[in-house]
Amino acid sequence: HNSGWAGGTIMMVASAVVSTIGICKLGDCHALAPGSYPELGRAAFGTWGYWVIALQIAFSQYCFGTTHMIFITSTLQAALTPYNLMPSMVVVYLALTAIYIPLSWVRRLHNMKITNALGSLIQIVCIVFVAFCAMQVLHEDALHTAVVAFDKHRWVSFLGTSVFAFEGIACVLPIREAMARPETFNGVVSGMIVVLAMMLIGFGVVCYLAWGPGVAAVALNAPEASFGVRLAQALYVVAVFCTYPIVMYPTFAICEGQVFHRVPFSLKRKWLKNLLRTCIVLSQLALAAVAASDVEMFVALIGAV
Repeated sequence: HNSGWAGGTIMMVASAVVSTIGICKLGDCHALAPGSYPELGRAAFGTWGYWVIALQIAFSQYCFGTTHMIFITSTLQAALTPYNLMPSMVVVYLALTAIYIPLSWVRRLHNMKITNALGSLIQIVCIVFVAFCAMQVLHEDALHTAVVAFDKHRWVSFLGTSVFAFEGIACVLPIREAMARPETFNGVVSGMIVVLAMMLIGFGVVCYLAWGPGVAAVALNAPEASFGVRLAQALYVVAVFCTYPIVMYPTFAICEGQVFHRVPFSLKRKWLKNLLRTCIVLSQLALAAVAASDVEMFVALIGAV
């Protein structure tokens, strides 16, 4: 709603094209010099390239994980406030701390395959549900009277959001390495982004046409309260929790690699790494508490970075 339905569509298409080109080029580089993201940076630009890439990957995933925390608190507020069941934000963040800290200690991501798949499935179901609600509103009430094709006052803030929509660069190389036929990577990625762009653009346009400029920043909170909406919100919260370990894995791995690379393997080393992960989670929760008041701008800034 910061860009209008036409402006948003144009920026999303442009972001999808740039993302596709960048990911395909990254795949080509990986084919020539297999290695991690920072190592590719080292091969191309030396030591400073290694550090720039490592810090960028760690920071971006850190911010994505923080955004998920904000989404959870806003969803809980929308779900519980109408029933006067919403506890104080202090209690909410203490509860999130008790959940996120153990999740941050998960190291073997293959143990999370089922929960990751479940989280992705739940998110798809929630998207379909909200889109259905939006189409029902359009059928009953027609287009919202305040929709515009292009918002000339706020469109700049949507630029970062359009980039954020295609986040996931940290998963590109692991996916390529896991492919049975990595030579098909570019074609698979291109097709995947086309489908993803169509879903995101269609979803965003439908919700904007139905609820207008006042549509909630978290679209799941836009439909009128009902059992189905509350169930979808609860499932969404579960889904975000399920995907946290894989979202934060690059950040934890990079930070631990730099801090503990000279520390011998031991039980003490393991718990020191757990302490580092705990500190990262606490800093994310603190940042989420500060940024929650303007989540749209926070998301736009992350995309811009």
